[in-house]
Amino acid sequence: MQWLIDLIIESIGVPPVFIDRGDYVLNDFENGDFTIDGNWHELDLSGIIPEGTSAVVIRCGFHCDFVSWMFKVRKAGTTSLLRTSVGIQNVAGVKNSPNPTIGVSSSRKIEYNFEPAANLAVGILVRGWFL
Repeated sequence: MQWLIDLIIESIGVPPVFIDRGDYVLNDFENGDFTIDGNWHELDLSGIIPEGTSAVVIRCGFHCDFVSWMFKVRKAGTTSLLRTSVGIQNVAGVKNSPNPTIGVSSSRKIEYNFEPAANLAVGILVRGWFL
């Protein structure tokens, strides 16, 4: 069967490999690390993920007192809304923690867009990446 695996790798290349970051205690980024104004801003992950990373899996924990509040994340430099992950505050004051997979630019950056809201708490943790 190895011949088939070798043939596939030769034809399409090595498939992406997920690297689990392992145990974690705290978020990598908290409220003070973000500009929360409803516009797109870059978030540099180069201190966390290695060169050659194609995508990251993040946990974006958030809660606020505003129903329908949204956060958006996407690969830096992308403008398509179809390639944007969105999290929505459906119930006021209830913590949400979606885990989107986001493409990463060659400079290892993503973009975020957080709307301003009352009593907003938001944090991002890199859970792992694809090489």
